[in-house]
Amino acid sequence: MDLATLTTSQNIHENQLPSLGIGRVKWYGGTSRESGKTLAYGFITDGGKKDLFAHVSKLDCNPTDLQEGIHVVFEEHKTKKGREAQSIRILEAEDDHNVLEILLRSDHIPLEFRTRVLLRYSDPLGAGVIKLLVGIVQEIAHNDLDIFNGMDVPISDDDKTRMAMQWPESWLDYELDGEVFSAMPQDFKELACRKHYRVFLEILLSMSNLRKTTIEAREVYAKLGDSDFSLAENWSRNSGDYERARMISARGAELAAKHFYENAGLTVTDTALQQIYGGDDWLTHDLRLNDEIPIDVKNARQNINASVLVEHTVPRFKHDRNSAEVRICGILSPYTSLESIKNANAKGDILLLGETTRSEIDALISHFTKPDHFELVGRYREKLPVWLFNIPNPKGELKRSATTGEAKVKCPEERHWQYLPKSLPSSVIPCCIAAGIDLPKQFEEELPRWERHCIKSLRIAGPPTLGSVYLAILSNFCHALKNMARAEQVSFTPSRYWDLLYVRLPKVFLWEIRGNRSSRQITEASGPLGIVDPLGVVASLISALQLLWDMRVSFKLDGLKTLRVTPEGLVTGRFDNGKTKTILAYCGGKVEGKGKCGYSPLILGKHNSCQICGKLTCPECEFCSTQCDVKKMNYYSPDSI
Repeated sequence: MDLATLTTSQNIHENQLPSLGIGRVKWYGGTSRESGKTLAYGFITDGGKKDLFAHVSKLDCNPTDLQEGIHVVFEEHKTKKGREAQSIRILEAEDDHNVLEILLRSDHIPLEFRTRVLLRYSDPLGAGVIKLLVGIVQEIAHNDLDIFNGMDVPISDDDKTRMAMQWPESWLDYELDGEVFSAMPQDFKELACRKHYRVFLEILLSMSNLRKTTIEAREVYAKLGDSDFSLAENWSRNSGDYERARMISARGAELAAKHFYENAGLTVTDTALQQIYGGDDWLTHDLRLNDEIPIDVKNARQNINASVLVEHTVPRFKHDRNSAEVRICGILSPYTSLESIKNANAKGDILLLGETTRSEIDALISHFTKPDHFELVGRYREKLPVWLFNIPNPKGELKRSATTGEAKVKCPEERHWQYLPKSLPSSVIPCCIAAGIDLPKQFEEELPRWERHCIKSLRIAGPPTLGSVYLAILSNFCHALKNMARAEQVSFTPSRYWDLLYVRLPKVFLWEIRGNRSSRQITEASGPLGIVDPLGVVASLISALQLLWDMRVSFKLDGLKTLRVTPEGLVTGRFDNGKTKTILAYCGGKVEGKGKCGYSPLILGKHNSCQICGKLTCPECEFCSTQCDVKKMNYYSPDSI
């Protein structure tokens, strides 16, 4: 009975096919070394003790198809010379799935061959062999066999991983939770889930692998040339060494920015040099990226005691000759002397804070300002706090979210977490917010109302930026203070902002995605929603708000009516009784010979208040306010004694 007859039979049973087998071509054809004639025969191995003889007259396929290692289906016959294969067909050409099922159920066919054959099918559902797949996987697990070596020996951990990788990659595309997925080994299920949720996992990885953009100051200053010092001299107008150092530091910031952009693959034109060599583009911008993006570099030098306070002054936002909005690039340089700059031995790094524009600042102010609730006051279009800047992406475009390309982002469902990195559950919320997708229902339903309100505030502000995150936290905190009794009932606490905004992943997660098992397991914190926060202003804000909330009763923060925020970092509250309290502040004092103090944040309750002016007093330089310093000088002057 040949295969053609079998495929037309009805109600075929395994006992009707005792002679059918599956094997692999050991070799076929070729040329005899003795006679030089072309051979018309070969041998097929099926895992038995002896191979089967295969003659050209017994083929139901083209002889040229019998390449070494290819799988075939045949009828086994016993002759005087031994085992012989007849009605030989290429397995890939076999389209009768009923016959294939019967062959794969045959106990006399070694498990190795049955598995190898089964794994050649890219569509097990279409082939109708899914139940066989389940059975064979269970048989492999039960017997603990190394099917890929063809040896009945225990499977090592490496072998199991190798076994999983042998499954057809096309099977990774099957619907999770389906029959194919259920039959997969554990390792292959993990691969399938990681492929299915690839974009989400890439976002998670990018959010946990953030880096500051820096360059050593001495490396920049060592490359300063005559033209750079000439520019600085023009800017300083022959002032003293302090002003000269500030101006050459500003020129160094432009060169550092040029370095950062070029490292990102952009073409950078140093238009600032036109002040010496001619041209008028320098009137509106210092650099031009790819001949189309104008950049105005603003430098700030690190204050003595500053942790997060950095203030950039922008006298006027500009447009270039093509009416393109000029971007402001914020740079933070170390505070150093003119001598250290000239000798290129300055210590510290020059740090890229990011970019911003007038339209972006206006959009933030418009979105978050709510009269008699939360107000942004002061000269935001002249003084730029660090949280207004955002790190640009490699294409020179401002980074707005952690999403990857235009691929659809899918949040992993809870039943699949067992096949994904263990740290995933704690990272779902910040990843979903960063990707702009809805939270899983089981998450959203468990969140208290105030947390859902905070997430909503972040979403309606558009793609997350450092500024929108910073202001959303402050606005949400303001709402809690204004509704303190209700906030206490729902267990409001600023420390929950960590869970909503940050992912904390062990570095072992890197190999879980990339397949590199050599990484060390070290926990590393990221920026909020995958946004680079060079100075940690959001982290500092959360810590300060938690202290304020813990001491809300003793600080008498109930009855808040309006919270006001200035670009310098001053946060004041206006209360129902008409009084105003400084809640968060910074030190605006100066240390003789060393520049601005800049200590921040000064926190109500943690730091002392001046008995004369009521302002918070800096613990480093004891400054409270300029007006108060004048009063103190008059109070303690000899004429007043």
